[in-house]
Amino acid sequence: MANPLSFLIFGSAPEPVYFEPGIIGAFKDGEAVSLIHETEGFNFATDNFKVEISGDGLKSVIHTFKIDNFMGKNCYLTIDPSQNVPSNAITSVFMFVLTQLPANEFVLNVDFYANDILINSGKIKYISDGVHLNFKKWAAMFENADQHRAEAQKAFEDETEKENQEQERQRQAANYFNISLKSENTAQTLFVVQTHKGNLISTIHELLPNKIKAIELWRGATYDIKVYRQNESISEAYYLATISELNEGNTLTVR
Repeated sequence: MANPLSFLIFGSAPEPVYFEPGIIGAFKDGEAVSLIHETEGFNFATDNFKVEISGDGLKSVIHTFKIDNFMGKNCYLTIDPSQNVPSNAITSVFMFVLTQLPANEFVLNVDFYANDILINSGKIKYISDGVHLNFKKWAAMFENADQHRAEAQKAFEDETEKENQEQERQRQAANYFNISLKSENTAQTLFVVQTHKGNLISTIHELLPNKIKAIELWRGATYDIKVYRQNESISEAYYLATISELNEGNTLTVR
């Protein structure tokens, strides 16, 4: 006698919804459905596997495959191939058939076989809207799944980089403040010396003629700002201002 199937449905919620064996869950267009079937006791070098779905208003549909291992590669009735690791256990054939159904609720019989022996069996309900926009899109992706996966991975990496940059920007904003130095000297390069009044560490900024330069300073610290010209030594630097984060966003004019 076949053991009961359970299902995971990946919808809009952050976590998938688990339906225990014997519980008839429901899914709709745009939700991925994974079968929780037997994964142990097989000889993957020789065994053949099969998933079959049937039901009222639905012809029997079969997907037959071989696989090297089920680790992380359970069978799916519906799936976005661009978001998942490629596997012989996933297919577009079930989605293609589902997209032929009118608007209604359909109870699907789902059977999992190994070497034509029924291993797991269960039921799940498909709430069809009769349009199936997402399943049609996903099924079409299988024609060039590798390209769609690469594009999705690139988009994910770009979004991750964007998020990291934003986090860094926020970190910088939390720890630093900026001011701008504006040169009104048309002929000479100026050198601006910032000196931390707590630890007396100095940093020198080069400021080209008629240019503006932003500098980054620690919040909570106070700095003395001095300036000297390219034909002068640092010992001749003149005092310009004392600044702190109260001056954030300000522009210091240097002549």
